[in-house]
Amino acid sequence: MEDAAGRDAIKRLAYIEGHLRGVRRMIEADAYCVDVLRQTHAIQRALESLEALLLRAHLRRCVPSGIREGREDAVLAELAELYGVARRWRAADAPSDEDRDTGEGPASSPADEQATAAGSRPGRSPAAKATGE
Repeated sequence: MEDAAGRDAIKRLAYIEGHLRGVRRMIEADAYCVDVLRQTHAIQRALESLEALLLRAHLRRCVPSGIREGREDAVLAELAELYGVARRWRAADAPSDEDRDTGEGPASSPADEQATAAGSRPGRSPAAKATGE
């Protein structure tokens, strides 16, 4: 991959590497966990962006080339494998039935926790609180 897509991929990798080093420094400095998690989330999004770039380049160049070279079955098998991997990734990111049943999932916000501690229901508007709804 020596074209613009390759150069872009190298730039993205350099960014990700730098970001990972920054997260390592944060952990070594005992930074606040939520701040570290925000950075790891940013790294995951950057990796997803890199993957999308690589996939586009593969579909534009490698797939047509492989088909022209008579490797259609192998190319289709690779695409099916990639599709299966992508589906497993999406399934892993979705909350499980158990998470939905137990109410687990995204943590409540500090404001929700304060509201609960103060005896009101989290997420209620000031008007709802004032009228007792």
